[in-house]
Amino acid sequence: REVNDEVTLAGGAFVDAPVSGGVGGAEAGTLTFMVGGTDANFEHSKTVLNEMGANIVHCGDVGTGEVAKLCNNMVLAISMLGVSEAMNLGEKLGMDPKVLAGIMNTS
Repeated sequence: REVNDEVTLAGGAFVDAPVSGGVGGAEAGTLTFMVGGTDANFEHSKTVLNEMGANIVHCGDVGTGEVAKLCNNMVLAISMLGVSEAMNLGEKLGMDPKVLAGIMNTS
């Protein structure tokens, strides 16, 4: 938000626009951008962001794009932790990890 203030004072326009989708999404042009900023700056930024992504979401004021990214990463981390714990438990209780992973990936 401090950067936004400095940019605005200098006469510029600012949005925060963290991205999700990885290398594959970048190569395919299917990235998701989580954008924080004024309505006008969001609309202006879409010209550029639409060239790189398929899902451009206005999250609210400056900083909310970063909030969305943080929350999204938190959910991903929690999910990864749960999968790791389940795989560890399954293996300790005698499951073949490949069989268990196959079940998890198809159920």
